[in-house]
Amino acid sequence: MAISVGVLGFYCSAVSFAEELTAGVVVTKMEAEDRFPFVTGIVEGLAYERYQRDGKATAGMKCIYEWGFNAENVVKIYDAFKAFPDYTPAAVVSAMAEKECPR
Repeated sequence: MAISVGVLGFYCSAVSFAEELTAGVVVTKMEAEDRFPFVTGIVEGLAYERYQRDGKATAGMKCIYEWGFNAENVVKIYDAFKAFPDYTPAAVVSAMAEKECPR
């Protein structure tokens, strides 16, 4: 019986996380202490992609790091998530990074 209850608990938990992860979900349902590491993960991914795309030149990557890890800009990212709640978080951050660090 304990196994059945455990499986049922796992199933219910999985169903509750079936919601699409949008920028709106990040600012309304994600715990505040989890948002910063989540956003920095996106910034890290964008910076690495830029490094690869630029043929391993570091200027674009450095720009993205300096922009994305700046506390004031993180607040702007959260504000953009509120303004564009139906977009994916990565799409919002990517558009902002492209504006600040054009190719």
